[in-house]
Amino acid sequence: MEFIKDFPVKNLTVADYNPRVINENSYQKLKESIQKFSIIKPLILNGDNNILTAGHQRTKALKDLGIKFAPVIKLQDIAKSDEIMFNLFHNSIETNGSKVGLSLISELPYGYSFVDFHYINLRKNSNPIVVKEISKLIIKYGTWGSVICDEKGAVITNAEYAIACKLLEKPLLVYKMKNEEIENLKSYLQEDYGKYYFNNLEIKDYNQTFCQMHRLSGEKELKSTTYTKYILPILDKKTRILDFGAGKCSYPNKLRKEGYKIFMYEPFYRQEKSNSFDINKIISFIEDIQKDISKNGLYDIVILDSVLNSITSLEMQHSVLLACNSLLKDNGSLILGTRSLGKATTTMKSKQATNRKRDIEFLDDEKFSVTFRNGVWTKQRFTTKEQLQQELMPYFQDIETLGNETRSNIYAICKNPVRFSKEEYQKALNIELNMTYPNGFKHNKHTDLVDTILTNF
Repeated sequence: MEFIKDFPVKNLTVADYNPRVINENSYQKLKESIQKFSIIKPLILNGDNNILTAGHQRTKALKDLGIKFAPVIKLQDIAKSDEIMFNLFHNSIETNGSKVGLSLISELPYGYSFVDFHYINLRKNSNPIVVKEISKLIIKYGTWGSVICDEKGAVITNAEYAIACKLLEKPLLVYKMKNEEIENLKSYLQEDYGKYYFNNLEIKDYNQTFCQMHRLSGEKELKSTTYTKYILPILDKKTRILDFGAGKCSYPNKLRKEGYKIFMYEPFYRQEKSNSFDINKIISFIEDIQKDISKNGLYDIVILDSVLNSITSLEMQHSVLLACNSLLKDNGSLILGTRSLGKATTTMKSKQATNRKRDIEFLDDEKFSVTFRNGVWTKQRFTTKEQLQQELMPYFQDIETLGNETRSNIYAICKNPVRFSKEEYQKALNIELNMTYPNGFKHNKHTDLVDTILTNF
């Protein structure tokens, strides 16, 4: 880590993404804050090319205000998977629950200086999950943040970062302010200087293939609670079933071998031990479904297991739900499982850190979070039972939401599909059954299935 107190603003390079957006009122407030206090939290740069990792809005404000120099922390070789984590932690993780004080603060000058970890006094650690995640980044890249304190040594912002430095025995970068300035600053600290906004990442629908779990295979076998709780107990060998978005197809393949009438569709099915899509297999799913519907009609049950949490937009959710609706008989049922918002939010508030790879989700207004997997950005969406109920209502007359919202998944059983026009069905089916693959490729082998589905209304 290199701290540069006066870095030329003209040399700052904005990253090709920014996971946050800011409204005009907040932006004016940000500029007002910079004019009064200057930059009291350094910008973060990635490498010698001076590309911003955190501080996009402040950099824009600095340039608008004509300010020539700003403090920066320069780190080296930040992995793509960590860039947004730095940005989100730097801008957002300040829960104000933890309490930290600094010794010998009277000896420090006003402004920036480093404090040895011996002088960091931990009084209350209310957010061990946050401290753990911050510590991971410090271990990988060195100290990267800072705190603000008053004349008595009370840490005003980023107490969790100070705790991480204490635990890891690292020096802490401190910005000391006068008490009267702190009182004035507090009103600015309460301002929301941006909301998460992940559309700039331009996440492709086919990236979501890397969200698929390894069901029923290998040493780390993962059972689907949607199947085990709500599907397997009610199945008989007369019921006709379609698993829509079947992932690696472990459950449908197992049930087929046992004599169940189950079909499957996975638009992003990958070749064995490869990241390449198996287009021939995807087309075979479509052809099998088409032959089955031609002979036997629409399905008794459609399964949507861990699909709604892996959409990339609410528009895509609409086409998924409408496609599932179209594949059901009038008395058919959709059974689905998706990620719980309660679990995502309560984990961060937990008093005990876990061994999970990721304990914190940063959510935008639509409750999407992003994760870097296999070299690409992917999305996950979280929801409540109430919100899920509302979002399913346009498509089904009878909806029962199930599950404990403090657990990972919640569920729904939806009956009596609401019928739409053939034009609306056709539009959704053309999207879901003919997805776009890398380089804009489409297989265009879906039309017979679409026509077959529509003739059943």
